Amino acid sequence: MKVEAMQAEMQTAVAEADATRRAASLDAIEARYQPDADAFATAFEAFMNQQMAAAPETERAGMLAGLTQALPQLRSVPRLVRTQIEQAATAAPAP
Repeated sequence: MKVEAMQAEMQTAVAEADATRRAASLDAIEARYQPDADAFATAFEAFMNQQMAAAPETERAGMLAGLTQALPQLRSVPRLVRTQIEQAATAAPAP
């Protein structure tokens, strides 16, 4: 799974002692995976638009509200993973 691969890469990068190199590595990893997150969100949006077109009108508003909330979350997965890994590294006790 791509998210797991991204996590592994970011965990390796966050262990870099040099802060400048660590940030550059994390930036590069995040940038490399962002197109995948965007493509997934776009495919999910297309799927949901098809589902909404076939759904009863009484259900469409709820579906649209859910889609409106989900798309930014899907697109932000690389940033979210990075933030969680950086927070975990900061919270981890020094060896």
